[in-house]
Amino acid sequence: MFKNFLQILSLLPFISMLYSGDLKDTESNLLDERIESYLSSMTLEDKVGQIFMIEISHISPEEVSEYKIGAILNGGGSFPYGKKNHSVKDWQLLADKYFISSKNGDDGKGIPVLWGTDAVHGHNNLRGAVLYPHNIGLGATRNIDLIRDISSAVAQDVYLSGLDLTFAPAVSVPVDDRWGRTYEGFSEDPELVAKMGKAAVEGYQGELNKDFLKKGKVLATAKHFIGDGGTLNGVDKGNTVLTQNDLIDIHGQGYFSTIESGVQFIMASFNSWNGEKLHGHEYLLTNLLKKDMGFKGVVLGDWNGHQEVDGCLVSSCPEAINAGLDMFMVTDSWKSLYENTLAQAKSGKISISRLNDAVRRVLRVKLLYGLFNKERPAYRYKSFPNETIDSKSHRDLARQAVRESLVLLKNNNKTLPLNPSKKILVIGKGAKDISKISGGWSFTWQGTGTTNKNFPGATTIYQGLERFVKKAKGEIYYSIDGKSQSKPDSAIIVIGEDPYAEYQGSVNDLSFNNNEFDHLAIAKELRKQGVDIIYLFISGRPLWVNKELNTADAFVATWLPGTEGDGIAEVLFAQTQDGLKTDFKGKLPFSWPKDVNQSTLNFWESSYEPLFKYGYGLTLKDNIFIDLLEEDTQFVKDSRLGDVLLQGWPTKGYQVIVGSPSGESIFNKKIMISKNNEVSVRIIDGKLQEDAYRVSFTKGPSNWSLQNTTGLNLQTEEQASGILTFDFRLLKEDLDNPLFYRLDCGTNCDLEIDIRPFILSLEEKKWQTIGLPLKCLKNKGADLRSIDSLIGFSSMGKWKFDIGKIYLEGGEGGKSIFPCN
Repeated sequence: MFKNFLQILSLLPFISMLYSGDLKDTESNLLDERIESYLSSMTLEDKVGQIFMIEISHISPEEVSEYKIGAILNGGGSFPYGKKNHSVKDWQLLADKYFISSKNGDDGKGIPVLWGTDAVHGHNNLRGAVLYPHNIGLGATRNIDLIRDISSAVAQDVYLSGLDLTFAPAVSVPVDDRWGRTYEGFSEDPELVAKMGKAAVEGYQGELNKDFLKKGKVLATAKHFIGDGGTLNGVDKGNTVLTQNDLIDIHGQGYFSTIESGVQFIMASFNSWNGEKLHGHEYLLTNLLKKDMGFKGVVLGDWNGHQEVDGCLVSSCPEAINAGLDMFMVTDSWKSLYENTLAQAKSGKISISRLNDAVRRVLRVKLLYGLFNKERPAYRYKSFPNETIDSKSHRDLARQAVRESLVLLKNNNKTLPLNPSKKILVIGKGAKDISKISGGWSFTWQGTGTTNKNFPGATTIYQGLERFVKKAKGEIYYSIDGKSQSKPDSAIIVIGEDPYAEYQGSVNDLSFNNNEFDHLAIAKELRKQGVDIIYLFISGRPLWVNKELNTADAFVATWLPGTEGDGIAEVLFAQTQDGLKTDFKGKLPFSWPKDVNQSTLNFWESSYEPLFKYGYGLTLKDNIFIDLLEEDTQFVKDSRLGDVLLQGWPTKGYQVIVGSPSGESIFNKKIMISKNNEVSVRIIDGKLQEDAYRVSFTKGPSNWSLQNTTGLNLQTEEQASGILTFDFRLLKEDLDNPLFYRLDCGTNCDLEIDIRPFILSLEEKKWQTIGLPLKCLKNKGADLRSIDSLIGFSSMGKWKFDIGKIYLEGGEGGKSIFPCN
């Protein structure tokens, strides 16, 4: 079904020939000569600086010049000068400072710095930028030309703001829909992913032999190489266990197509392949990607991703460079990483030939992009004097994308299209909340902590509906919880997932739970009154919604449409704002489950029994009646082993509690300090972005704990030799006062263990993965059948430490196991 490994490899000489863009032989030779000229004049320090990409919160323009840094980036929710209420001018001015500083250097002939950003569905960190549907919605359109046009529009926004590089497109093939990044994938179909990934690169960078890297174009990144969507159980950054042929056939298609279109960056993935981390995988990065697949661009690391390689720290990882990584992406530890990398290059731990190859690749990209000759970032907008970040043409394009992305799953008795002259009730905060319909990577990393004011120019779903109804002299009114004073003709119920990104969006099953209001009870009551029920379902993946489908007359999967919510109204009423006829065009990019346990449901697998098949999608012309569906389902899981209990902000069912002599509080902001400064807790970047807590006790009794909101029964896991595992880094110890591990399991069942001797036996200021066997906890008197808090720490003294990922697993490999005696 897919192009197999050998078929694709036969195309590689052709791909390699195309790869340098529009260059003829003589031009290619001149390019090589310029690269070698720069390389020969560079010191070892210069070379090491070029293989660093550093987050702007941690490096100044002056330091970029001093260390000859090759690239910078802004992470999700990181803004110029830290200003949330910023303007395009702020981006341009800061980009100017970095660019000019890097070019000046010691002799005025410095190598200009690149600035990269996660512009994954629009220039989504920029206030006022147009946000398009996430990739899952674009996959539903099946419109390759539309993908190219959207990417071109996003490139222009990035270019006008003074930046050079987007970390897009993702060419992931999500296999298990529990994965928190499912919506970043275009589809479960590798061939569709390859086509759309290729079109996206052509939009961002321009097409070979046409407008490749011309003004208004930026550099693109295919990510995450390779197998990020294929990890066991959909665990983010987990282990992909496949043969090489399956790895290539399923997860490699998008890299062949994007290399063919001239992509200049490929980002290494956080995941492992058969147990070995990609950031240190020489066979995949060098032998497969660079040699066999002919990639001549830059292999970029992900956010501090090198530290996950065996034997590496965030501050030291020669293994990654030697394996084929060309550029580190690093945050606050960049100086120590720089010093160690420089020392390793001097000592030979990093081979000079490998370092030179990495620098050549960086120089090649910068020269192809024309960075050495580009005008300063603040002047680039002059090439497009009539264009603005939120131009009408871009909003029209986004609205088209929304219209074409909607998938009509049910339309019994032709409930749709709606008549705007009737009385319509709209229910649910998603109808008026831009962040809800935009999802993660929308102004902030997680897409949370925002209001509609952060999205000027955007249109909510309700505003789009209201515009049509008022024009037709109908009636429309809004209710956040379904309460209504008069009977409507139709009720539009807007429900769905709240925003999330990456690992914070991973789930244990495909059940849907709405905590806003009892939508099922409201739908049933309204239907008794003869009201037509239309669900708009906002989600970053297919979910089990049989109960919702049974209470619906019509059901629309909207995915994550972005800032142009009025595009939804244009399909519900079957006409655009200009009066042109519309219809549902979207087709499922992922198979839809009929059972809550069908998290791995792909049309190319041997066992395939979906509720709605891949490619399903009704139009207004179809007259298909969906009968009542089975509602009895039970999540089947033999064990919680493998569950992540905490990694950064608490997920559903858990909360972090901070206690001091002043009282206890639920942790709900990035920094929390008790009334009299006895304890402080803040979210930090541990191994990943915002994945850990820094805890400081100054006076007791102080405590930090992870509490579950419902009782936790781990009797089965204990019998299966389960281990409570957590990442811990000691920063400051108190030799006079113990540090206690705490477990709360009900009345007269609290367990407290002095772990100070064990903790002090570990290396200080270094992340340690600690394992507490559940059998040990049981033997010490814990009742594992009803746990209120599985892990907490308390002390009367002065301790400072970091707590990272907390999870349950089996086995003892690679951990410091607490001695149970």
